[in-house]
Amino acid sequence: MHIRHILPQSAMGYLPDDPGSAALTGISNVAWSLAQQQLAAGHCVELVAPGGGRGLRTAVVDGVTLRWLPEAAWLRNARFDFSYLLPLQIFGMVAGITDIAHVHSNPFFLRTTRAAAHVLHYHNSPPGGSPRYTSAVHRAHTVICCSCFIREQFLDRVLFPAERVRVVYNGADIDQFSIVDRTAARVAYGIERDRVVLLYVGRIGYEKGLHVLLDALERVIATCDKPPLLLVAGSGRLGFEGYRPAWADLQSYEAQVRHQASQLPVMFLGNVSRSSLPKLYRAADLFVCPSVYEEPFGMVNIEAAAAGLPVVGSCIGGIPEAIIPEGNGLLVAPADVAALATALAQLIHNPELRRTYARESVRLAAHYSWNALADEVLGLYNAALKPVSRPIIAG
Repeated sequence: MHIRHILPQSAMGYLPDDPGSAALTGISNVAWSLAQQQLAAGHCVELVAPGGGRGLRTAVVDGVTLRWLPEAAWLRNARFDFSYLLPLQIFGMVAGITDIAHVHSNPFFLRTTRAAAHVLHYHNSPPGGSPRYTSAVHRAHTVICCSCFIREQFLDRVLFPAERVRVVYNGADIDQFSIVDRTAARVAYGIERDRVVLLYVGRIGYEKGLHVLLDALERVIATCDKPPLLLVAGSGRLGFEGYRPAWADLQSYEAQVRHQASQLPVMFLGNVSRSSLPKLYRAADLFVCPSVYEEPFGMVNIEAAAAGLPVVGSCIGGIPEAIIPEGNGLLVAPADVAALATALAQLIHNPELRRTYARESVRLAAHYSWNALADEVLGLYNAALKPVSRPIIAG
């Protein structure tokens, strides 16, 4: 089977030259992880991504064909942005037909690729509303949503057959997290053995709630003989290098939180490569997801679970689908500094409770391996192909 993943434009579809080891956005991480599993199952896979102002580039990385399309900046204005759509259409005319066009997030890109079946994958809530948008979505044989929350949002906003809308959660490379020695990981980051370490991984943007976590940390420190250390992995820059207006706002917020953290035990690590994430997670004792917006799912929570970490997260959006309250972690109201501080203190001061939650995290993560999730996606591909072709068996 030939599978063509089409990533969205701007920061969401940012694809580095070496996705296997570099820092990735959430959507690119999903596409790359599925591509790796699909390649291992014997399929031919390519990823098509926006390439900014650079010319057409093609590379084969770990067996997957990567294509970066130049964006036409002159087709971008305040009302419309066709800077990536036109290059995609031109590419689609010359690239030839594929078995599966797996389009991420943007239904208007479905018409750019000739395929036996089209799959639309939502990683965020759709805008919906207009007849033009609904018409674009109906080019998809199947719609995949990254959580039940996103599926509900989609069906509320877009008129589409519910039986063709499926949930496939985001996952983690379970084995990569379990093989890292925790003691060695802490040594690598220069962390004392008896210090409690909190971890935040994600974009540094207001919606992710890092400012709330810092306020909560300040309260928690007052209750501790030895203050916990917070590791912050991420930045506002990832994927936004070619989109300066958006990056300017993110840069301002990042400067604010860095100033807020200047008197707190916080270590900013910047963007951490995908290959280094398992070591980072294993160096921590507790993961925090303090989002203040309707997070679609929160793949970082599954990565943390795979590393055997208890998780504290905001009870909003799809986050509750990745955290079992008093099972593998705790849920708190978004932007509630007092509630977050209480939850953190509960786990910081109770190592046995952390260990209990950690064991449940490992059991939970076993259901979110990319291998199993890729099999689910393959089943949806085969179902989408049935009206026009016989099913294709994995491998």
